[in-house]
Amino acid sequence: MSIYYVLVSQMKRLLERNFFKLAILLIIVVTYGTISEYYLEYGVPGSGVKSLFDSFWFTMQTITTVGYGDTPVVSFWGRINAVLLMLVGIGVLGFFSASFAARLIEYSALKGKGEGAVKLKNHVLVCNWNQIADTLCEELLLEKTEVVLLAQLEKLPKEGLEFVKGTCLHLADLEKAGVRHAESVIILSETITDSELASGVDAKTILGIMNTRKLNPSTHIVAELLRPESVENAKFAGADELVVRGQVSAKLLSRGALDPGTVDIMETILSAKSGEEIFEDALPSWTKGRSYRDIAIGLFQANATPIALRGSSGLRINPPPETVVDHDSVVYIAKDRINLGQIKV
Repeated sequence: MSIYYVLVSQMKRLLERNFFKLAILLIIVVTYGTISEYYLEYGVPGSGVKSLFDSFWFTMQTITTVGYGDTPVVSFWGRINAVLLMLVGIGVLGFFSASFAARLIEYSALKGKGEGAVKLKNHVLVCNWNQIADTLCEELLLEKTEVVLLAQLEKLPKEGLEFVKGTCLHLADLEKAGVRHAESVIILSETITDSELASGVDAKTILGIMNTRKLNPSTHIVAELLRPESVENAKFAGADELVVRGQVSAKLLSRGALDPGTVDIMETILSAKSGEEIFEDALPSWTKGRSYRDIAIGLFQANATPIALRGSSGLRINPPPETVVDHDSVVYIAKDRINLGQIKV
């Protein structure tokens, strides 16, 4: 049994290594068969080869063993040449097909184990896998977003994801995960082990932020931290937005107790299942110098609800109606992202 396994493995490795050589050899065989049969059969009475396409058609029938018989060759040398095509072409095509299948199997195996490189663009890269990662990825997938997971796992943990085995602590792993072409990067906190402190986990997250920013200065980085004391360092490292574990849930719980129904409202808005979501978009040039009231009217007409402006003075929730818009972005709630350039006020 071991000898059989060794032979199969060696054959598989040989086929994978010689894929392109076999492809070139197959092209040579098809080209030779097409030209030679045309030269030997063209103009011969009773021959089915009346053009180069007929000759190509005959060659493909021969090496694939289909043999429709609708393009006969009748000359002596034409048939001798056809025999040569059968002996060589069938073998070359067989080896090429086996090599192609071996590469597909190998690619599938590597992809499932996270060994392959990602070639996506404008995707969301999620780094690390912890207790909230499954729900996070599910929300992203509901948005029809292409998601790449970079984590130290043995196999793909959830269907629908592209998986790369590795860590954001290594630049080479980030490269494999396509960080240079990622639209956004989410860095989750690693799970705390018995010998590790929350400060140590946050230090790894901050290093991941620095590596990500180094490889892609323009991507949007959102990171999870365990300690509020780590926020300043994470922002300095290049994070755009930060979530400290427990803080948001604590605030929601307190609001739910003080204002019943608040938790349901926030969960509905934040969940992709609700149909209404929060978007933030840069305001078009025509809005410069206009009031927030004008922007709000335009958004209301587009079935959206404005809730905030973000500009040089920071985030302003429900600003006064007379607030003048400069180079701001607007936060609103809607079913779908709105083309702000088409809003008429």
